[in-house]
Amino acid sequence: MYIIVYNYMVFDMKKSLLILALLFIAVTSAPESFAQNAGYSAYCVAVIDGDTIKVKTKGTEQKIRLYGIDCPELDQPFGSQAKNKTKKLIQNKRVKIQVLDKDRYGRLVALVSTKTFILQEELLKSGLAVVYPMFCKMPICSKWQQLEEQAKEQKKGIWKSKHTAFPWEWRKK
Repeated sequence: MYIIVYNYMVFDMKKSLLILALLFIAVTSAPESFAQNAGYSAYCVAVIDGDTIKVKTKGTEQKIRLYGIDCPELDQPFGSQAKNKTKKLIQNKRVKIQVLDKDRYGRLVALVSTKTFILQEELLKSGLAVVYPMFCKMPICSKWQQLEEQAKEQKKGIWKSKHTAFPWEWRKK
């Protein structure tokens, strides 16, 4: 065992090598996750419902579930309006996909944006989505809760009704 003394700091050589090895492994295995977080460009080829889209990139199609929000189901009041809003905003357009997770159905869970807006925010502003508290854990979620509250105060979309059922409650019926 060697001890190196430098600038009054003492390092155990074995511990230092172990830390360096772990750091090397973390850095060399991380490019894929860094690439996902940096985002990639894709073309929106279909809108399945308000919060699920299909994109094509490099000849491959992928289903994307919008991170942090939940739109009304298609058979729920405002479900078709949410789908139509998503279509109007991004179908047949280039979008940026920032993958954050994968859901139990195999869909990528992502932030979806264009050069001028974040899709989740546009749906919240129009009252056609709600923040999904069980899954919205990033710092941006507090801003999204404010957007939801503004839509609620302005009685937009689902907030026009006093008896709004949250999509996760609707699905349990």
